[in-house]
Amino acid sequence: MTTNSTNVESIRSLLAEYNQTCATGDAAAYAALFTKDAVSMPPNAPPLVGRTAVETWAENLFEQMNVQVSSEDSEMIFTGEWAFLRGTYSATYTPKAEDVPIEDTGTWLVIMKSESDGAWKYARLMWNSDQPPA
Repeated sequence: MTTNSTNVESIRSLLAEYNQTCATGDAAAYAALFTKDAVSMPPNAPPLVGRTAVETWAENLFEQMNVQVSSEDSEMIFTGEWAFLRGTYSATYTPKAEDVPIEDTGTWLVIMKSESDGAWKYARLMWNSDQPPA
C-alpha cells in the first residue's frame, strides 16, 4: 500500500498535469486524466458523463479559447482507492477570435480514483466561479 505522502505527491502531479493540458489545448491528453466513467460538472453546463463526453467538451473549449489555469489544493482526504479534494483556481480564458482575456477565480471539488495500476485519475470534477453571473 502506498503512503499518504506518496499519494499526495501523485495527486499534486496530476493537478499540475491538468493545468498543463489546459495550457497546451490538448483535449485527448486532458480526457486521459479522467476515468472511463468520469463525471465532470462544468459551470453553466449539463454534466459530462464518460471520458468521451469530457474530451468532446474540451475539444470545443480549446477550439475557441486559450486556457491558462493554476490551482491550489486546500484539503485531501484518502480512503482506500478514493481521494476527496477541494481547492481554489485562477484561470485566464482568451478567446481566439478576440484575444481579450477573461479572468476567473473559483473553487473546485474533486473525487479521484486510484486505478489498478496505481495511477490516480479524476472520477468526479466540479468547479464554480467566485464571479457573479454575467
